[in-house]
Amino acid sequence: MDIKMIPETNISYASYLDELQIMLAEARIVSSHQAITGEANRKENRTDHNSELKPVVGRVVVYMEEHLTEQLSLEKLADEVQLSKYQLIRRFREETGVTPWKFLIAKRINRVKEFLKDGIPPNQAAVEAGFYDQSHLTKTFREEMGCTPREYQEKYFKNRN
Repeated sequence: MDIKMIPETNISYASYLDELQIMLAEARIVSSHQAITGEANRKENRTDHNSELKPVVGRVVVYMEEHLTEQLSLEKLADEVQLSKYQLIRRFREETGVTPWKFLIAKRINRVKEFLKDGIPPNQAAVEAGFYDQSHLTKTFREEMGCTPREYQEKYFKNRN
């Protein structure tokens, strides 16, 4: 059995896929069941040719993780993997089921939730997680979670000490 490796790394495609699925589940982009069974990467008409796309998406995910607090643009992400922004969106969606922007927002929301758990105020959590300001965080957080960051913090972490 020939193990395919990601070029210029010591990581196998299988290991990479496992890590990507775990990150997607943690970001609540796919369910834990999908991450365990690998359903998020399955499509009926997928061919072996698409296995070449995985390192590109992986590099973008790693870049986002490393630069989460920076103001990232689609153009910057596309330049990082030498694709047009439209090619990047298409490939990223094929691999993860969401756009790069949706993935980035989910990662930032998860970071904010960690800060809120640690007792950090929402205005500071917003800046630390890469949002423009507290207003941007509040709007995005409400859309994703159904409540404001302050309400979330008070509901889940107020009485912990």
